[in-house]
Formats: sequence, structure tokens, C-alpha cells
Amino acid sequence: MISEWEFLGRVAVAALLGGMLGFDRELRRAAAGVRTYALVGMGSAAFIAAAILIAQAADADPSTFNDNQSRMAAGVVAGVGFLGAGAILRTNERVHGITTAAGIWVTAAVGLLIGTGSWILGVGVTILALIIIAGLRPLHESIEKPEDDSGDSGPGWL
Repeated sequence: MISEWEFLGRVAVAALLGGMLGFDRELRRAAAGVRTYALVGMGSAAFIAAAILIAQAADADPSTFNDNQSRMAAGVVAGVGFLGAGAILRTNERVHGITTAAGIWVTAAVGLLIGTGSWILGVGVTILALIIIAGLRPLHESIEKPEDDSGDSGPGWL
């Protein structure tokens, strides 16, 4: 049986990892930053912890992923998709907020992983996301089109 204290630790780690992912977005003055990402990670972990606690209370084996947990995970994904959609804006030919929305989505996955006790995978996904978000920025900036007469500042899909 997993204690509530362990779940609290999982939720705290998910918030920390989410905040780490949001730090880059905060530096770039994106719509969502450290606090938003930390809350998404923490909330995702808390929701999946609640599903595991429900299974424990019903004397189900909490080490197996049951219907309650899969429904909870699906609800988190749907809710976070809605949150991410709110971060996407289109102006003229340019789309802004795609990276922020994708980061929020990945942060929810990290929260779900940490919430289920998949520590290595959760930390690994965080590290990979940090490499993609921060490490690939120079590549993105090097291929961005220079401004032309139309005022379009480059591809919005990166």
C-alpha cells in the first residue's frame, strides 16, 4: 500500500520538474511559465495519485493500471489539451504558442509518470524536453526566415 506521504513526494517532484520545463518559457516571456508548468505537473500527479488511492481503498492491486487510472489519465490529457489550445494564437501568417502548448502537454505526461511512480521515465522525459526546448533553440533561430516585404517573420510551426 502506497502512503499519502509518498504521493505527496511524487506530487512535489512533478511540480519541480514541471517548473523546470516552464523556466525556459518564462525567460522567453511565453503565455505560460514556471508557475503554470509547475501546476500542470503537480495537478497531473495529484489526479493519478487520487485514482491509485481509489484503487487502494477498493482493495485493488495499485501496482496495476486499472480502469480508474486510465480514465483519469485520459481526463488529464483532454483537460490539458484544452489548456494548451488557449496558449495558441494566430496573427497574420504566424502562429504563436505552439511550443508553450506542447510543453504544457509534456508536463502533464511527466506529472502522470511521476504520479504513478515511474521516476526514471518522468525525469528522463523532463531532460529530453529541456534538450528540445532550450537546446534546439539555436537551430530554430538559424533556419528562421529573415523578414521580407510582407512583414512575415518566419515559420510559425517551429
